[in-house]
Amino acid sequence: MADYICNQCNKKFSRKWNALRHNKQIHHELAIVYNKATGVDFKNSKESNTTTNYDPFYEQEIEDLNIVDIFGKLMQPFIELEKELVDVKESDKINYISTLIIGALRSSDPVKIIQDAVDFNRSVKGKVKIVNYVAKHMQIPNVQAEQYLNQIIKSSRYFKNYSKTNKIRY
Repeated sequence: MADYICNQCNKKFSRKWNALRHNKQIHHELAIVYNKATGVDFKNSKESNTTTNYDPFYEQEIEDLNIVDIFGKLMQPFIELEKELVDVKESDKINYISTLIIGALRSSDPVKIIQDAVDFNRSVKGKVKIVNYVAKHMQIPNVQAEQYLNQIIKSSRYFKNYSKTNKIRY
C-alpha cells in the first residue's frame, strides 16, 4: 500500500524512508513528501517534522536557512555552467545565466534545470568540435560535415532506440 506521495512528481511509496530518499536524490530535497492517510508532511530528512508552537522569528530563520540551502544546491551546476560559457561575451553570459537562474528558481526543480543547461551547452560544444575534426579530415566545409554526421546519426540503430526513450530532452 502506497502511503507516502511526492508532491512534485506524484510518485507513491510504501515506506517513508524510500520517499525521503527519492526526494533527496531526485528533487534535491526541494519536494514535500506527505502521508496520504494522515496528511502529515515530511519536508526532508534535515528538518524536524514535528509541529510546535508557532514562533514567527523561528519560522523566518528556518525560511532564511532554506533559501541559503537552495542556493548552495545550485552552486555545483552553476559553477559548471560558468566554466562552459568561458568563451562567451560577458554581457551575453550575464543575460543568459541570470535569465536561466530566474526561470529555474520558478520551476519545481531548479537544480535540474541548471544541470540540463550545462549538459546542453556541453553537447553543443562537443558537436562543434566533432564536426570540425571530421570537416578537416574530409577536407569539406563544416556545414557539409555537420549535415553528413547528422545523416549518419539519423540512420543509426542507436538513434532510433534513443529517440524512443527520449521523446523530450530539454
